[in-house]
Amino acid sequence: MEKYLAFIVYLFCGAGVSWVDIKTQKIPKWLIYIPCALSVFADLLFNHNVLADSFYGVLIFWAVFFLTIKIVKNKLGKADVWFAIYCGFISGKGACKALGLCVLLAFLYCTFIALFYKHKRGKIKIPFIPFMYFGTLIVCLFDSVSLLNQ
Repeated sequence: MEKYLAFIVYLFCGAGVSWVDIKTQKIPKWLIYIPCALSVFADLLFNHNVLADSFYGVLIFWAVFFLTIKIVKNKLGKADVWFAIYCGFISGKGACKALGLCVLLAFLYCTFIALFYKHKRGKIKIPFIPFMYFGTLIVCLFDSVSLLNQ
């Protein structure tokens, strides 16, 4: 049970952050820092042997989002980057799969918006945190199910 404590924190806090991102697209820093700190603390306290795996995921997510911010000229918010780092911490070595799934979900959503809302003028703002949340959640759930079946 202890090894899933960080994931349980992610499950509830990530859902809250996603909800705030959908509603306001303005995420207070404390709303991301507190779950990150709780998850790191839970891993340090109960499951310290997975920290290297978790920081591998952090490195992957941070690198990709750092490059993305440079490419899109700071159109991605700082909360997106911090939440991406949090997703990397939770997904660990599954970070590559989680990142790919996040991008796929966002692409499908943007395609849906582009196809069905062509007639509306103006910029459509799309929150990215919910896609990171669900992508990481799905990868973690599939990884835990595959571990249980072995």
